[in-house]
Amino acid sequence: MVSTELVKAYCPPLLLYGLEATDPPKQVIQMMDICIDVAVKKIFKVSATGNCTSIKYFVVFEHVAELIKNRKCKFMNNLVACHYGRPISVSGRPCYILPMFFYLFIF
Repeated sequence: MVSTELVKAYCPPLLLYGLEATDPPKQVIQMMDICIDVAVKKIFKVSATGNCTSIKYFVVFEHVAELIKNRKCKFMNNLVACHYGRPISVSGRPCYILPMFFYLFIF
């Protein structure tokens, strides 16, 4: 179980870095899902896709499409919150520069 927790902690941030600002095609999302499937298959030493799907369900691995959707929602919420003047702490610093950046592309 430690291995699966490590995969859940390290793989999604590496695979999904920067994708909240873009809209990846379905092929890219499928390739990322396959990467996680390969990791699960190697950890649990299974070869069948059905077994891998069951393991992902019981270990609570979210699909990559869901992870991307959640990250995009969080990104947009932070962007809107910064736009309307409520500072959001980003790495311990308030995010005041984003509203000016937002105006350049929206207005």
